[in-house]
Amino acid sequence: IFAVATGIEEHNNYAVDFIEACAYIRDNLPYALTSGGVSNVSFSFRGNNPVREAIHSVFLYYAIQNGLTMGIVNAGQLEIYDE
Repeated sequence: IFAVATGIEEHNNYAVDFIEACAYIRDNLPYALTSGGVSNVSFSFRGNNPVREAIHSVFLYYAIQNGLTMGIVNAGQLEIYDE
């Protein structure tokens, strides 16, 4: 998973692209599993842990809904977002 909010226009949609790729894999390759390093998505916010943790929680919520089968995370720092 590539970082978002880097200030580089090409990076703006990386998180959405990953989530859409998970949905495509889920729908078209039913026996394939997906995973990704979730902390990468918020790399631009390093040093601002509350923002990073919020990004991780919301990203995981939508990625799981769209087929992510395993996210590589620091579970001790992760708030569960389920609304």
